[in-house]
Amino acid sequence: MAAVKALFTVQRADLASCLVDPRDRTLGEALGMIPARLRELPGEVPDAQAQAIELAISAIKLLARPGKLAVVYDAGYPAGGFLGYGIVASVLLDGEDDARAIDGQVRGMLAQADLPVPPEDSLRFDGFKEVQLPPAGAVAFGARKAEDGWRFEIVAGSVDALAPVMAVFPAMKAEGMNPVMVATFDLSALTPLATFAQQMAGNDPQASNAIRAMTDAGLVGPDAARGRFEVGYTKTESVTRISIDNAKRHAQAWSLPTAVLTRADLAPIPADATFASVSKADLSALKRVMDEAAKAGADVEGALEHLKAETGVDLRADVLDTVGGTAILYTSEATGGGGLGSVAVLLSLKDRARFLEAHDKVVERARRHIAEDAGPRAKYVSIRSWDEGGVRMNQVAARGVPVPLELTYAVTDKWLVAGLIPQSVLAAVRQATAGNAGFADSPMLKGVWREDRPLTSIAAVNLRGFMRAGYPLMSLVGSAISRGVASPTSDRDPGMIVPLYADLTRVARPLVQVTYWTGDAYVAEVACERSVLACATAVLGVAAEVGPLIAGAAASRERRHGEEHHGLGIGDAGAWRLGLLRGLEPRWMLLSPLRLAAIGESWGPTVEARINGLVPVLPLADQR
Repeated sequence: MAAVKALFTVQRADLASCLVDPRDRTLGEALGMIPARLRELPGEVPDAQAQAIELAISAIKLLARPGKLAVVYDAGYPAGGFLGYGIVASVLLDGEDDARAIDGQVRGMLAQADLPVPPEDSLRFDGFKEVQLPPAGAVAFGARKAEDGWRFEIVAGSVDALAPVMAVFPAMKAEGMNPVMVATFDLSALTPLATFAQQMAGNDPQASNAIRAMTDAGLVGPDAARGRFEVGYTKTESVTRISIDNAKRHAQAWSLPTAVLTRADLAPIPADATFASVSKADLSALKRVMDEAAKAGADVEGALEHLKAETGVDLRADVLDTVGGTAILYTSEATGGGGLGSVAVLLSLKDRARFLEAHDKVVERARRHIAEDAGPRAKYVSIRSWDEGGVRMNQVAARGVPVPLELTYAVTDKWLVAGLIPQSVLAAVRQATAGNAGFADSPMLKGVWREDRPLTSIAAVNLRGFMRAGYPLMSLVGSAISRGVASPTSDRDPGMIVPLYADLTRVARPLVQVTYWTGDAYVAEVACERSVLACATAVLGVAAEVGPLIAGAAASRERRHGEEHHGLGIGDAGAWRLGLLRGLEPRWMLLSPLRLAAIGESWGPTVEARINGLVPVLPLADQR
């Protein structure tokens, strides 16, 4: 008999275990009042159906109680449908009465559903009912007394018995925390599905190539990714951890960093950074993308040779091989007040001299193109360099058009530094060359450096500023919940759900994410606030600050397409663009790893190599 193999499992604690911080106490009480409020609705809303309300209350109860979900593969029992795969959902309830009440509600709902074949007694599970629901196949449900108490369970697909499925769940434990959710995944369980798909495709080479690519990527096959996901709490913070147990063999394919960060890698970041991310990274992933495109039949080499002929720059040797090792992104008070305007991007240089030589060639070619070939609209584009406080600044910006963006970059002895405004770049250069510890001494990183986990990346966010922006919205949400569950006919009232701002932000722990290797496993771990309300307030703050920019950018893009590139509109065809590798084609040429590209429409037809989505693209000027 073949063993049941788990593709995915997840188990969670009850809702009360997820609201452990005192600041969330009233929120938990308010959520507990929802069933009582729903039961009042039939007396207030003429069309409110008591049966539907009781079903809604039962659904809430199922969500609030401890639950388990598993997706499994059973090669020995394919009769249930799903090609041998099955799904089991199980919820632990307060007792037999609760379990049988929910079972009765589901049976009653199906009895009124006028199904072609009514539910029948299950031959697989004692006391369960079973119904055929195409295309899912056989679906069974019922109340069952398990070892840990009474459960209501739903089973779909190829599951012959519940005991083997329950055995695939690991213990609800996690190192260093009290877990409220534990999940596992093993993508090798998808291999039978991939094999079936290949058999159905027959001799189709595209299908074979797709399966091979998925195997190489660790998505199917005996070496496919497997790991664990955990969420829980310590006495001071919430912790989320994901580990991929066999990541080492896929490190190159997934572009996972293997080099270890040191405190010196954080020195270019100001100590007052509001957000900072630093990781070991290079541009080898882009080279692999190009290689894969070439294998797929794209004329990558032809495009690169054309680029070299026009600019004198070898994209691989002069750019991709000269930049990378450490990548930094941050916002700080020092570089512009801590908002988006203070963004600074730094890439370490492997070969500064060769990079600058390539950079100068492309800048010169771009300037000649603007002056000679780009057409009348090119006058609105400025590519300039100047000295500012001993720093050589380079900029691509509009001229004579009020575009609030000045893409600026500079090169130090170790770093390529870029930003959206020249002020942020100048401040970032000064920090990168200051010689102090920088962000390594930030209070946000207290306890981060440990000998048992050599870090490959660190990201930290000071949540207090975002909480300041999100608190008004969170207060409105809290008021809506509070007023929604308060009774119009009794004294049931949760009161004020969101604490005072000073109380909510008194701790305001930063969000810190680290990645590290432990043996063959790659681990990503996030530590944050214990309070659900505090985290939600920060999320709303991010939305309040970033949302309008995203909406504005989307509206601008739609308007630009709608205008069909008339007037001073910035067109796509034959445009000067920002983008390191928007597409490998003769119309494009790399200007610098700052992602400045300039291509003439007359440079030749588009080739097949389209490597899209790697970086954002910003058209600068139409060439008509």
